[in-house]
Amino acid sequence: MTDPPSLPERIHAGVEALREGHPAAAVEALEPVAADPTFVARDDLVDVRARVYSLLAQALLGAGRARDADPWARDALDLVVRLGDRRGEAEILALQREIQSASTQAIQRLATERESRRIAQTPVDVLLSGARDPVEQAALLVKKANAEADAGREEGGASFARRALEQALSANALREEVLARLSVARCDRAAAEEELVAAWRRAEAADDFTLVGVVARAAELAGVALPVLHGPSTSESS
Repeated sequence: MTDPPSLPERIHAGVEALREGHPAAAVEALEPVAADPTFVARDDLVDVRARVYSLLAQALLGAGRARDADPWARDALDLVVRLGDRRGEAEILALQREIQSASTQAIQRLATERESRRIAQTPVDVLLSGARDPVEQAALLVKKANAEADAGREEGGASFARRALEQALSANALREEVLARLSVARCDRAAAEEELVAAWRRAEAADDFTLVGVVARAAELAGVALPVLHGPSTSESS
């Protein structure tokens, strides 16, 4: 039976794992070090502790565990402030900003997922009952289509997306038309290229560069090549 790795060996393993892009492995190596009572009690290793806590916070953040990373980053900051390490303080403050941003994004994702589940579970007639006009109906149908796709029901999602597209076209609603086409493309892969190109042409013709960007990102994810714009005085080509 081999002896367990020493603390220095674990720290080295954690650094290497981070360097190689394996944050979960870094967490596994560094957590026992950061929690070791003998290591924590060593007043002559405050700088090393700060480094370990900072590395562990980075690893946890990289592993998608921003909430767990935050207390380690705060502990690391307390130690570097005690040491008067201005450079280390700046680095950890930057890390804390990344952690806060990741935490905010995680909360937003959870809220979006909950809303998607709610819409997926709501009958479409109930969902549309409060809509004031065809444009709002189209927007709600797009949400319903995407929620169905999130739930793994692409066929139903495609049906709602096409209903949304019909409503948007009848109301001449640019944004809803483009988003409906993106939903059709998402739910019906066979129609993806046609709908994405149509969405791009519609947004580009209206000079709505926000929508053009949205379509471009969707096309990239779908692996669809869009027309290339050469400039205002030249023609476009596929």
